Amino acid sequence: MTRTLALTLLVTSVAASASLAGPSGAESIYLAPAVEDGLALTPEGLADVPAMEPFYASTGEPAEVQTCAWALHGPEALEVVVECMEPKMDALVAKVQPGEGDTRVFTDDCVEIFVSARGSEDAYLHLAVNALGATFDERVKDTSWEGDWTVEALREDDRWWVRVSIPYEDLQSKPLADLMWWFNVSRERQAGGQLQLSSWSDASSNFHNITRWGRLVFEERYQYMLQRFVQWPWEKGTQDLAARAEAYPPLAERLDASLAPLREDLGPVWAALDADGPEDLQTFSALLTTGEGALERLQHVEEDLGATIQRQEVARRMARLADGRRVLAWPVRAITDRRIMPTPEPPERLERTIRMRACPGEIEPASFVVYPVGEEMTVLPVLSDLDGPGLGLPARHFDIHAIKRWYQAGEGGTRFPFKEEGVRALVRELLLHDDSMVRVDHKARENYLKLRREGGDEYLWISFPRGEDAPWGPEGRANLTDEPVWDLDELQPVTIPADTAKQFWLTARVPEYAPAGTYRGEIAIRSGDEVVETLALELEVLPFELAENPLESSVYFHWGIDLIDEPGSLKYNQRSASQYRAELRNLLEHGVSNPTMGIPYGSGDLRLALTLREQVGMANDHLYYLKASASMEPEQAREIIAIAREFGFEDVYFYGQDEAKGEALQKQREQWERLHEAGGKAFVAGQHHESFPVVGDLQDLLVCYGDLNPEASAAWHSEGHKIFSYANPQSGLEEPETYRRNFGLALAANGYDGGMTYVYYHGWNDFSGDRYRQHNFIYPTMDGCIDTVQWEGYREGIDDLRYLGTLQSAIADAREAGGKRAELADRAQHFIDQMDVSGDLYELRDEMIGWILTLRG
Repeated sequence: MTRTLALTLLVTSVAASASLAGPSGAESIYLAPAVEDGLALTPEGLADVPAMEPFYASTGEPAEVQTCAWALHGPEALEVVVECMEPKMDALVAKVQPGEGDTRVFTDDCVEIFVSARGSEDAYLHLAVNALGATFDERVKDTSWEGDWTVEALREDDRWWVRVSIPYEDLQSKPLADLMWWFNVSRERQAGGQLQLSSWSDASSNFHNITRWGRLVFEERYQYMLQRFVQWPWEKGTQDLAARAEAYPPLAERLDASLAPLREDLGPVWAALDADGPEDLQTFSALLTTGEGALERLQHVEEDLGATIQRQEVARRMARLADGRRVLAWPVRAITDRRIMPTPEPPERLERTIRMRACPGEIEPASFVVYPVGEEMTVLPVLSDLDGPGLGLPARHFDIHAIKRWYQAGEGGTRFPFKEEGVRALVRELLLHDDSMVRVDHKARENYLKLRREGGDEYLWISFPRGEDAPWGPEGRANLTDEPVWDLDELQPVTIPADTAKQFWLTARVPEYAPAGTYRGEIAIRSGDEVVETLALELEVLPFELAENPLESSVYFHWGIDLIDEPGSLKYNQRSASQYRAELRNLLEHGVSNPTMGIPYGSGDLRLALTLREQVGMANDHLYYLKASASMEPEQAREIIAIAREFGFEDVYFYGQDEAKGEALQKQREQWERLHEAGGKAFVAGQHHESFPVVGDLQDLLVCYGDLNPEASAAWHSEGHKIFSYANPQSGLEEPETYRRNFGLALAANGYDGGMTYVYYHGWNDFSGDRYRQHNFIYPTMDGCIDTVQWEGYREGIDDLRYLGTLQSAIADAREAGGKRAELADRAQHFIDQMDVSGDLYELRDEMIGWILTLRG
């Protein structure tokens, strides 16, 4: 069916821009007609009504398989019809039945509808439908919301289509009350063999990005809509900014200079309004795009002005708090998702003592902030030896890093570090001895990495978008080869701008021989030869040792890697033996004693890799062999098992087809049965509700996607099998508390056997992907690793589990002793059973420590 685009659908300069991006936002605008009496709301009945087309793939190019959509407004509901062309109807994935709809709809071929009457990311509906009419809905992210919308679905020989009727009551608006709605229709196509995403208004791969949705308009009142959505917000915004700038006279001139180019851009909009126009939809759309662009830039001006005012206000408060001191310093929590930004929230009370608790042999973090008052300052925090029991603790058992803030392609997420279109967010992430190892251009929001060459240091741009003509080739992946990239061994002086907060990270490596008791020392904040501030440090070494982790804490460690000659490489799939050994040490230091094995068997390096693991002290109970397929021939599986047993491994887990479901899982049953006969075990990532009904009796370990689910763990345990967690979230989010919680006590509370999220690292350029940011727990160097705040959080979650294991052991000992100690054990067990793992994790650890000390008498 061929349809001609009319002015009701604007797609500008497609031929010139399709290779870069399809139309999005106000560029995609649709005049939604009223429903006429007798009009059949089917693709055939709407043949003379202009459609929303073409659809654009997540690459920005027209989708390989096209979709058409229509939106019409009736008396009581918005009617949406979506027609999905499908050349492979026999491969259409449609399993979820009507009445069973939930997130499983997204594992089928489905269409998604997004609509907001107010253009707000805090107020929109998200509806999804598969080809059988099974549905999913949510208001923003509230999946408990249930609307009264209805669905019809039909499949034909070469297409399938749905009609969705959305009551205005669900939308909390009516078309003629809000003349323009933010709207998009997206499609998830599974029938092609791999997931293909497309949208009417090019949303890339983040369908929820409301700034990339198109627009629905319901009347041709274009002059009024330009006034409402451009002129009036502009006038109010500029008046408010001028009023704010009056209190700071130097800012008024800067504000006027910032607004001048925006006023020039808006000239055509004002001219059209003066002429009682625009007259047609195409002109209106072009002017609306111009107006929205100017308003977005106005918001940036407002943010810059607000940040400047905030800096001045905070600087005044900090100067009062300093009371004549040149520098302020205070402790902050290390493992928290709360970010210390350049302009900090002034502390209510200036605490000047860092307090830590740790067991012998434990690695424990702390953190503090340094803030120069009114002047730029180069500082170096220096820790003294600690006095305490015995001979005290030398400063060499502690390490201080500067926390580097740099620009990344997003600053949040749930499951994954999604790339946010147009975002360059300043986030704290890297733990550096040499703060200048990464140079940040705050004006351009660009990152540069130091190369330590013999002729002098130079910097390489590492924040280029995918596809640009960049230093490492047009593929856009920031993977260096043999560039001289490494950090230094000790903290170097750090230059901090005036009235700017800089966060530092303190790591205590408590020796195993350290006697219990309190150790005291001092961190001197030095500027040249002068001590400009001091912080006290108190470390309580606890009178017990931590038990081993009662669960298994793993991670996807290289999805295919070649061991190459020294000095090695920084390319994500090439490492030298010394680099590989350094990474294994780093993993072990962070509590990961059994990462996956990513060395392909065909490389001949399995024995070398196992030798390196043995040298650093990795566990040798289960080998999770990521690059050994569960479908390989039994004889080859036996060879691998024999090699593993040379190194003491009890069993070898072979990886199945990643994230398979349905028929793809069913086809693996025979392969896995042969694997079992050969003495191997099967593990692979997937979803519980997809995997358990099909292979729950055969799959020895499910690496389970998503939210923790005690029913899932009970099901896999009922078959004598294990369940690990991943994508809760995957690596790469700069949120240490999230990793501590979800890969720590939350695993135990939900009955999981361990965690194995994806992946240890990708590379240095966060902007190089299409859909995702780089997944990094560490960043590679030529001689080791750069740790991150999120990786430290992962370790603290594992340490929480070790404290839990220590408490469980103390409970068992107390019960065996009997009497009052057994009564105490029951109370301690009640504490574990009622533990709120969503609460304050620092307080939970302190409570566990309290119970351990009590039970030990």
